Amino acid sequence: MTFEEFQATRTFTPCLADMLNDGCYEHIAGYVYADSFYIEQRSGYVHHANGIDSVLSEDYELTIGRESWVDDDLEQLERILWDTFAQEQIAAEESAYTLGA
Repeated sequence: MTFEEFQATRTFTPCLADMLNDGCYEHIAGYVYADSFYIEQRSGYVHHANGIDSVLSEDYELTIGRESWVDDDLEQLERILWDTFAQEQIAAEESAYTLGA
């Protein structure tokens, strides 16, 4: 799947929990790609840390494993997400090929 095809699977949801069947994302809006990859929308999101509330100025957050990116450039985050998606697809194809051999 090309980046453009991956990007075309983007579906906005006001509640990621509904799309991902995961209650952890109950009040978080975002975009879902290829049915299970997602980027959270953080516009106006209030972050509470050490007793201090602050509004994040960036609009989107992407977390993969222990890495996290926050940016107002959705396409930049989509490219990072697509790279991860593409790597998983290649690994799955190689695994299927190995098992089928």
